[in-house]
Amino acid sequence: MSRTEILEEIKGAETGAKAKVEKARADQKVAIANARKDAVARIQKAEAEAQARFESTISAKREELTKSGDKTIAAGKEEAQKVRAAAEKNIPKVKKFLNESIERMLDVAS
Repeated sequence: MSRTEILEEIKGAETGAKAKVEKARADQKVAIANARKDAVARIQKAEAEAQARFESTISAKREELTKSGDKTIAAGKEEAQKVRAAAEKNIPKVKKFLNESIERMLDVAS
């Protein structure tokens, strides 16, 4: 092999190496871009899932509070009914007591 052939072979190898390096750099850029896209997609997916869980939890708690409030209101209405029934039961006694008191006052005044 002559010196010219060896130099041409070296030059060819250098050109090939440069091409491989450029291709590797281009591949690296593409891989980094793809990795960034994938990371953004994963972050967005995780955020969406977290938001969905948050909304689901809030909805469940609201429903729970509504049920609890409804039970409390129902219990309060029931208690009010009992008090009202007891009060209505005592109305005749109160009327009689008031009438007797007024009659006593009138008797004393006469």
